[in-house]
Amino acid sequence: MNTETVTVSCDLSEQIIKHTRGIKCGEDALKDVETGLVMNALAQIACDDPEQIVEFNRMKVLGEKRKVDIENKIHFHKLMVMLFNSFRAVIAGRSDKRVLKLVATKIKEAIHELLSGIEELIPYGSDFYTEEEYRLISNALMKEYQAWSPLCDHLNESIIVPVD
Repeated sequence: MNTETVTVSCDLSEQIIKHTRGIKCGEDALKDVETGLVMNALAQIACDDPEQIVEFNRMKVLGEKRKVDIENKIHFHKLMVMLFNSFRAVIAGRSDKRVLKLVATKIKEAIHELLSGIEELIPYGSDFYTEEEYRLISNALMKEYQAWSPLCDHLNESIIVPVD
């Protein structure tokens, strides 16, 4: 078997902080969207105008898509925190490296879900995402995944040199 040793120097704490901020930001945005959905539902109850009801329904659909988008981001950030905590556990000898492969697989699935949700919002205009933003986000997520996934293969030798 031909294996290559991958060595990465990384501030695990910095990565965990970055993704924890992403979780917090997402949770704040999720509260706002949920509030908007409740307000929309209340306004629809009080409305007699059929044209307005159509608009309220359109806004509900859009709000639900945005909610899923935010939930996907939160899920991705939580998995990334799990990955970096798993790196720490492997380094400390408290966990088996095969756990990393499981987390990496979940992250790959989460990226696909996240991108799928973003893609659904593109037709609604630049208030959400443009095709260019989708491309930039997709490239950034794939680069991040490609940076960490080789370290998660238990068949390859890898060394994580923590900076923290």
